[in-house]
Amino acid sequence: HDPDFFDELYGLKLDKWAWWTRGFAVPTAGGMTVEHEVHRKRRGALNPFFSKASIVSNMPVIQEKLAVMCQRLDDIVKSGNRQVLDLEAIYLALTTDVLTQCSYGWTYDYIHNPEWAMTWKLVNTGGRASAAIVRSFPLIGPIVRSMPLSVASQPVPPVGLALLHI
Repeated sequence: HDPDFFDELYGLKLDKWAWWTRGFAVPTAGGMTVEHEVHRKRRGALNPFFSKASIVSNMPVIQEKLAVMCQRLDDIVKSGNRQVLDLEAIYLALTTDVLTQCSYGWTYDYIHNPEWAMTWKLVNTGGRASAAIVRSFPLIGPIVRSMPLSVASQPVPPVGLALLHI
């Protein structure tokens, strides 16, 4: 509760633990960068995409996707069909469609999908769940990536889904 402690706590320049990143297929990705200064430079290259001007220029895309999401939710309410909605999947559909449209000019169109982004949610959940195993046994990643998709997806279906989305 001490605002003066903020800089001391968050001003630290620490490297990531190397074991935290091992076993993943993207060792040079920003999130997998071990050295603080290298990570800072890679993250800095992304800063223009998150500037106020960039966000404002992408507002039409954001508003369009948000309007679709709201309309779909309104339609569900108006139908009187009581159902449980997975808000994580709904917001994942929204953010994935906005980010892919703004970044790549195309989208997976999850926001229009009746199941929202449940498959992509399983991929993300499976990835997070397998991260500890891959970190502990880094050879698993290259072995799984060398397998045919039909084989790799059998023991852990989200692995196959992730490979389809790459």
